[in-house]
Amino acid sequence: MSDLTRVLIVASDRALQDAIHRRVSPVLMGYDCEIFRAPEGTALLELVQARKFGLIIVGHPMERPPLNDLLRSVRWAESACHGTPLVVFGEVAELATVELHRGRGVNRIVPLDAPDAVVQRTIADLLAVAPRLALKTMLRLEMFLDSATEKRVAQTDNLSASGMLVQGRSRYDEGTAFRFEFTPPGELRPIKGTGEVVRRTTPAREGVEGFAARFAEFEADGHDRLRRFLEAQISSR
Repeated sequence: MSDLTRVLIVASDRALQDAIHRRVSPVLMGYDCEIFRAPEGTALLELVQARKFGLIIVGHPMERPPLNDLLRSVRWAESACHGTPLVVFGEVAELATVELHRGRGVNRIVPLDAPDAVVQRTIADLLAVAPRLALKTMLRLEMFLDSATEKRVAQTDNLSASGMLVQGRSRYDEGTAFRFEFTPPGELRPIKGTGEVVRRTTPAREGVEGFAARFAEFEADGHDRLRRFLEAQISSR
């Protein structure tokens, strides 16, 4: 991350924009971010197409412009923000309509009254978004459930230095902790560590049944070896 990462806060309602700013600014300042408040209407659409931001934070409901129009502009192939992570904040009752955009322009959805730890973890994860590699490799999991520990074998759908998408029919709640072990192709030693379920997938939309997870800790040099493996694979494609 550069010395000053530009973060754009977008909201049609000024009171909502102020509320989001109060929630996220202490976290963003800790990451040396420069915060911008977005204009409304077509000026906003032009801005996200022409200027790159490290993170876009959207307050919902979004009306000027509508959320659909904003996402189209952000994810347009020629947009400067095409690959920028985007998180939507709002009241719980308003966020149900945003679910259909999860994984299709929206990276995360967070209630405005979420605990500070959730807000901080979400922003930290998104500011460190890493390129994902489509990779199917066998994975050993030990899921830490409320009343038991469940051991299972699964398969990754994609992988990055910060997390992975895991295929499987078992349904785990957001926040479920687990221990993992997998050996990337060509590697002799397994990579081990712990992680946390971020969300369940939506099979009808994503084509994958399972869950997305973030890595928490790695054993020994596991993280460095994973980074080297991913860099080599991505650069060769």
